[in-house]
Amino acid sequence: MPGAYPKKADDYICTQIPLPKFASKIGYVTGFKPIVNDSVHHIILSSCDEWIPEDFTPFPKSCYSQCRNHILYAWAHHGSPLVLPEGSAFEIGKNTEIKSLSLEVHYSSPEEKPDYATIELTYTLDPQPNRAGIILLYNDIATIPSHVQHFPTNISCQLHTSAPLRVIGVRAHSHDLNRGVYSYVYRPSEDEYQLIAKSNAKWPQTFYKPTQLSVKSDPLYLQNGDILMGRCVYDSMDRDRETEMGSTHADEMCNVYIMYTMDSLHDPPSPELCADDGVPDVWENAPAEATEYVTNTPPAPVEEEEEPSKSSIPRAIKFEPDNNWSVKGIRLTKVPHDSTPYFVQVSGIAFANDADEKPILFALLRGNNPWNVDSFGENFKYIERSADYISSPILKIDPVSGRIMESFGDGQFILPHGLSIAKDREGKPIALWVTDIARHQVLKFDWNAWSKPSMVLGKFTKPGADEKSFCQPADVAVASTGEIFVADGYCNQRVVKFSPNGKYITEWGVGGVNARRVFSKGFLVAHSIVVLPAIDGGVEQVCVADRERGMIDCYDLNGRPIVRYGGRVLQPSVYAITFHPLYK
Repeated sequence: MPGAYPKKADDYICTQIPLPKFASKIGYVTGFKPIVNDSVHHIILSSCDEWIPEDFTPFPKSCYSQCRNHILYAWAHHGSPLVLPEGSAFEIGKNTEIKSLSLEVHYSSPEEKPDYATIELTYTLDPQPNRAGIILLYNDIATIPSHVQHFPTNISCQLHTSAPLRVIGVRAHSHDLNRGVYSYVYRPSEDEYQLIAKSNAKWPQTFYKPTQLSVKSDPLYLQNGDILMGRCVYDSMDRDRETEMGSTHADEMCNVYIMYTMDSLHDPPSPELCADDGVPDVWENAPAEATEYVTNTPPAPVEEEEEPSKSSIPRAIKFEPDNNWSVKGIRLTKVPHDSTPYFVQVSGIAFANDADEKPILFALLRGNNPWNVDSFGENFKYIERSADYISSPILKIDPVSGRIMESFGDGQFILPHGLSIAKDREGKPIALWVTDIARHQVLKFDWNAWSKPSMVLGKFTKPGADEKSFCQPADVAVASTGEIFVADGYCNQRVVKFSPNGKYITEWGVGGVNARRVFSKGFLVAHSIVVLPAIDGGVEQVCVADRERGMIDCYDLNGRPIVRYGGRVLQPSVYAITFHPLYK
């Protein structure tokens, strides 16, 4: 704030801030630190889509008609700095949606000297895979009667988003009469209310993780079509007048800020301002707890992670190509007659030895169903009306002669994508796994029982980001323990781990998952996954080909990072990986 003079209590002063450093490059803001005095009641930092010339001099002014598009950060008394999760950022610069910044400061008292309330931004020039954003839920029309208890003011609206949103923080703001703030997401398809936050506006005004606000598990995702809900609960027993919603300390407020991250390749959701109770009757069946008062005791602070020891820091390895190798084998081509099938879009292959130790090659054919930029709708559902189940997409081949020994999978697949073989501890094949990105499922076929799958994970044609759903899963790998690892690659940017019987265990992104089960996303497309055997006293490793990053990240079976492979030879993309002990 360039020298503001608040002249009265509850004065609102704004200023617009140019970004001349980012005229030709993009900055990725990853942290916010407020520097304020006691007269500042709150600060809101917003984006503006107007580029300001370099010679512009910021000055304090009225907030009326101030350019404000999206909220980046909000602070109030006793709040704390904010650092975004690894791999997440707000993009700023002339070539982004955030071309300049808008700062709003609410002063609780006048100032005799000029005020320079500040928010210090931390940024990097390295692109980040996830964009951050805030959805503000607020009620500005309610009236609170005098002498009432447990009085609710409601907020609701429907979310529209082209990619799942991960909730990373929630902040509530209200005034003296508030006794509790609640937020839920209602998913109409499941008729289920899920808690986002149970908080109290009298707590320090900072962003709390969902697990600090009575949410049982993290990560918490919001999906297209969800109903976002907010409620403030008031007690006016000691007040002799009605209280309106307004901007002064004598009024009340009901604000819920939901901070999220999402794949940076997708546009932000709408609306980012959710006003009043826009979805009729959604609160009628809400959980009964949503009128209770919430304790004034704030949640315990999140403990900082211990610094990893040098021995535990993942190695980074650059690949060098081996140009002195060659492959000799059969060539399968289209011939004038039908004696050899035409391999249309072979999307996966896998090798194994049969009971007689003879090699077998399996090939997965994608078929002729369309897959282009218009094949999936905004909610990631496959919408090609001409599509049908593929005939015999899985071929069992003699790799020596090229003879098709068997074909199967009729009536099972729409857009098959990944093919892999699960083996027992002795290395004998026990199952074939196939993913289907249109079905949003992964299917297991027990060995030599090809007629129907013995296990199916995911919901048929229903994309999602929860423990029972996938969104265009790309590949599967199985450890010697029988544990199943799914590269949930195109929409969710994660690896999901299941028990041998298909029970969800955990998930992780590029950063892995530590002992306290803190997740981070960041894969650009987790496209291929393989389990490396334990060698020379080591541990089994789950390795993921991150297609658009052109890197391979390896973890232990619990998701702790071990090693990263990269370098020029893997650029610009790496689609598939495999392993052979000869190159250990």
